[in-house]
Amino acid sequence: ATPEVRAAIDGFFDLGFGFWFESSIVHADYGADYPNWQSFLTIGSDYTFAVGNGITVTGEHFMYSLDNKPFTVNSATQLTGIMAMYPISLFDQLSGIFFYSWDAELAYYFISWQRSYDDWTINLITFLSSKSDVSFSFGQSLTDFSSRGIQLMLIFNH
Repeated sequence: ATPEVRAAIDGFFDLGFGFWFESSIVHADYGADYPNWQSFLTIGSDYTFAVGNGITVTGEHFMYSLDNKPFTVNSATQLTGIMAMYPISLFDQLSGIFFYSWDAELAYYFISWQRSYDDWTINLITFLSSKSDVSFSFGQSLTDFSSRGIQLMLIFNH
């Protein structure tokens, strides 16, 4: 077993707008050939604008680094996301998401409409990306939403 030390902290503040952060750090002695520090940091904010039924805008920035020092920005994977949601009615919601990977120089755009019934939910999603095939450095792939397309989902809630 590899000895490791983990620490984390998070916080949420209501300052008229919501502000939060989450951070964790892991130090493990893997030896000289492998970085010993993993660092994670997320900061975010949200606000609901008094327009119509209320437009909620949420933004987050995420940073992950794996290096010989904690929170090294030069070797970090950084992602930024912004989402806006608008409840059209009691049953319908429209939302848009912009997502950007700084190290992959990749932009994603999503627009979705959701309609809810007692037992059923319908989701219609359109998406567009600036590249056709992308894998992030920490092993996750977004190839399901690469390039552009439309996805229709029918969800049964029992």
